[in-house]
Amino acid sequence: MKHLELLPAVDVKDGRAVRLVQGELSKESIYGAPLEVALEFQNAGAEWIHLVDLDAAAPVGARAGSLLVLAGIAVVNLPRSVAGRTATHRSIPASK
Repeated sequence: MKHLELLPAVDVKDGRAVRLVQGELSKESIYGAPLEVALEFQNAGAEWIHLVDLDAAAPVGARAGSLLVLAGIAVVNLPRSVAGRTATHRSIPASK
């Protein structure tokens, strides 16, 4: 392997940037506003960012409102990938 590129991720749950403990939605550390976390990654030199809508990835019936927050992160000037249950390709914030 000649090149390995790691993508910093911003996991969004209930409108906040979080880190889950072993993938458990009920066990989280809160890191603040998703936009601020994304901008920190950008300012630190990240070339890509991975956005995860944990509300949308939760089991059916869970509240799914983080796409609005993820759309707000579209102001970050980085290419991005998005994970979570999205209804259409139009739900994904466009890369700049």
